[in-house]
Amino acid sequence: MSAAARFAASAVLALCCASTWAQVASHPLLSRPVASLQPDEVRGMQQRLADWPQLQVYRQANAALPAASAAQPRVVFFGDSITQG
Repeated sequence: MSAAARFAASAVLALCCASTWAQVASHPLLSRPVASLQPDEVRGMQQRLADWPQLQVYRQANAALPAASAAQPRVVFFGDSITQG
């Protein structure tokens, strides 16, 4: 094996080993002790876990709509968070 090939192999090995020392990001929810969470924070987390796909985002707006009539057709738009705002 030539010196250039050995150098290239050593450089690749060094880069592979160096990548294992990358800093691991801490989880933002686990950065504080659970006992220090406020009741509002716990309630918000519980609601988020109960409706993680956000199916109930428009529940109140849908309930406020008047009943559909035959004279006025309705249009339904489907979307997700990408289509909003």
